[in-house]
Amino acid sequence: MRSNRILCFLLTLLMLFACIPELSLSASAADYPTTHPNTYVNTGDQRKDIVAVAVTQVGYKEGSGNNNYTKYGAWWGRNPMSWCAIFVSWCAEQAGVPESVIKQNSFSNAAAFGFSSSFTASQKTPQPGDLFFRNTDAHAGIVYKVEGSTFYTVEGNTWTSADSRHGVMIRERELYSSQYTFVSPNYQGSGNAGTSTGCNHSYVKGAENQHPHKEYYKCSKCGHSYYTGTNKVVDGCQDCCEHRFENWKKVDDTYHSAVCGICGKNEKIKHEWGSDETVTEPTCKDPGVKKQTCAQCGATRETEIPATGEHQFGSWFYSDSHNHYRVCEVCETEEEAEHTLSEWVAGSLDHWYECEDCGGKLSIGSHQLSGSCGTKCMICGLVPNSGHMYSSRWTSNSKNHWHRCLHCSDTKEEAAHVYSADCDETCDTCGYIRQVTHTYGAQWESDSSGHWRTCQKCGKKQTAVSHKTGTAATENQAQLCTVCGFEVTPAGQHIHSYRFTYDDRNHWGTCACGDTVEAQGHIWQMETGKCEVCQAAMPAAEDAPVVLGIRLPAVLKAPWFWKALLYGAAGIILLVILILLIAGVRRRIRYNAMMALRQEFAEEDALEEQEETQEQAEEAPTQEPVSV
Repeated sequence: MRSNRILCFLLTLLMLFACIPELSLSASAADYPTTHPNTYVNTGDQRKDIVAVAVTQVGYKEGSGNNNYTKYGAWWGRNPMSWCAIFVSWCAEQAGVPESVIKQNSFSNAAAFGFSSSFTASQKTPQPGDLFFRNTDAHAGIVYKVEGSTFYTVEGNTWTSADSRHGVMIRERELYSSQYTFVSPNYQGSGNAGTSTGCNHSYVKGAENQHPHKEYYKCSKCGHSYYTGTNKVVDGCQDCCEHRFENWKKVDDTYHSAVCGICGKNEKIKHEWGSDETVTEPTCKDPGVKKQTCAQCGATRETEIPATGEHQFGSWFYSDSHNHYRVCEVCETEEEAEHTLSEWVAGSLDHWYECEDCGGKLSIGSHQLSGSCGTKCMICGLVPNSGHMYSSRWTSNSKNHWHRCLHCSDTKEEAAHVYSADCDETCDTCGYIRQVTHTYGAQWESDSSGHWRTCQKCGKKQTAVSHKTGTAATENQAQLCTVCGFEVTPAGQHIHSYRFTYDDRNHWGTCACGDTVEAQGHIWQMETGKCEVCQAAMPAAEDAPVVLGIRLPAVLKAPWFWKALLYGAAGIILLVILILLIAGVRRRIRYNAMMALRQEFAEEDALEEQEETQEQAEEAPTQEPVSV
């Protein structure tokens, strides 16, 4: 019975897939971003190249919801997983660093990368390209740069309080923190430097400046030395050596402090403030800001520069015939003052005063000459810039045009009118208009707005006149303008009228214009027994098929009848299969529920039986021992 149900289920699925060919069974894996391609071209300097490759990835974010799906995990062959060490391995591979230098792995410790030991910043200054490890929570990255007591890294699978989305970032960290250790890979190329001096230190323990609580180490190659040991201060330590205070840090605006690298003494002294540096310039209404920087610890303090109270005025602007004004560019305070007038200034027609501050013109007036042209103006006392003052406009008659002096009868540039054609109306120089007679041709020109004629000499067009419409348009005849013959309204569209011819199966038609309809099958109407197109009668009953002496309906000869019958049978079969499938699933659900209920009742019966047994044991009387 069970095997029959499974077989039925499989057959149903097969039929459903056959009916839905576009159904896809593939399921995509969890998505991860593929952004930030490595665009850096390696130089062969492996230390430089690994840093540059890492920088190209800054800004990359893992999949949504911080799901640890990354392109680096896909490269490693496993997603999802923590990926800070995988990111370092990927950068090394992209930079051409072999596994003999940095071993590719997914664990964030020096040994996993192939290093037997590590160092702290107090032992050796890390360099760009070195690897760093955070011992508190197994994290790794690449050193980007070192500045003072701070080192910067390029890390994967990291985040900040400002950006909680895990990704690749440049982070800022405390160089001398005890939670950080470093390794310096033996890179190939010109950039392989263990320290800022390029020395791969080889330290030897020595006895120089012995202390009861410190050990002294010195590099046998470059002489770099350091002390290590507990920070306990013992009596007399301050007197047995010269303190080495490093990494001064700001305490407040007055003091900074540092710890001796030898004995651990904490020293606090006042800042050594440098000269003032202006941060913000003061203005007429707002104070400025100046800054001082401590030469030892780099701390800064800012103080206020009082407002100047001096406005920063812009240019003067003309106000009226008496005054001009200007505006402060900071607080928009306006200042008004009287014009500073120049001597008279003369033009060819007028004279005026000019303000030396805003450039405005005042007391503008026409010259009043004391005599003929070329004499002085009686108001300004100046001779105009030219002798005669000719008008810029033309004066003309029917033949000539000229410029006339405004103060006398003198003229200049007198000449005959210039026309571009025999019937041109307007002078090309002065614009004088003469009366002419155009010679229009008999041929009309037209468009949808009207009709006109054109002068045969100068090409000037008459003003367009609206069309005068004739007989209205018919099916075969357009409506024309009775003046120019322009087609105002086109003829109507011909409507075909077909005459049908038919036989028992098809019909075809012909229009009087010659258009034809190809032969098509009849479309029978069962109510009328005729074709709804050509009105041909349906075949007689004797044409219907005969089976076992019985004449069947004529419709059985129609192909559409058998197609409809086939499609209906297929639909019924699919519906029956679907109903059987649903019934089987429901029976299985009821069966599982019943079995679960039986199991629950059995467990309750067992528990009750156990409780009754325990109660009977507790109620049974305890037999006391009998003395003999």
